[in-house]
Amino acid sequence: FLADWVAQALVIPGTIELMIDSLDQHLHKTGLLPPNASIILAVSGGVDSVVLLDLLSQLQASYGWDIAVAHLDHKVRPSSEDDAALVARLANKYGYKYYLGQLDGGEAREAALRRARYDFLESIRQGHPADWIVTAHHRDDRIETSVFNTIRGADRYGMTALKPVRGNIVRPLLPFAKGNLIAHAHAHDLEFIEDSTNTDTTYSRNLVRHELLPHATTYDPSFQTDYLGRLDNLDRLNDDIERGLDEVLRLLSIPNPASNKAGELAVDRRGFLKLSP
Repeated sequence: FLADWVAQALVIPGTIELMIDSLDQHLHKTGLLPPNASIILAVSGGVDSVVLLDLLSQLQASYGWDIAVAHLDHKVRPSSEDDAALVARLANKYGYKYYLGQLDGGEAREAALRRARYDFLESIRQGHPADWIVTAHHRDDRIETSVFNTIRGADRYGMTALKPVRGNIVRPLLPFAKGNLIAHAHAHDLEFIEDSTNTDTTYSRNLVRHELLPHATTYDPSFQTDYLGRLDNLDRLNDDIERGLDEVLRLLSIPNPASNKAGELAVDRRGFLKLSP
């Protein structure tokens, strides 16, 4: 899998030499992390978050960010303390404040651990205080999440759930492939830990990552590019639908003097019944 990911860096924009410039251009274009923002950077110790930490540290002088590093030790693996120790060393190396949270190891379900992680990060964000929580989700994660959610029966919102911004969470690496990140890590001799559970296909996300998606690319070499294009189209469709529904509501809303409840609306029933199901 490592060789496949690195190979992607040879054909996907944002290669080793251009990674920092590509991210800088992406941030300038999107305004995802504005200058002087206060950031809580989630660092697991894996290659994705370690690379993001390195990239943001290189751009910090230009943007004036206040960066702090946060790590949640799930205690699911005996070696999880090594992850926490690595992240502590990295935070010290870059000169950032370090927040460590710890669970009791009694919970191993993916969804529960994910909720615990975001609850921890949000508590740190509020206590620091900071403007944003920044995570290292990348292009491959976007595909994986969409396929995983679709298998679970997600609607059009679930299929496009991994967005650049959701609430106080920012994901600046979504345009970049996993191969780009691994190549950057090796080119700059970055220290990271590969979580042994990442290859355990008893976890449903790993099954999607290591079994389903490689087969999809085997059957259709352009699968990833085509699928991302369809997700972009679905994102735009979702926005169009929301705007259309807002317009329908505006056209059908009527005064309702009988109600004193704040935010309660009344609609023209005849107009509503004329709408397409």
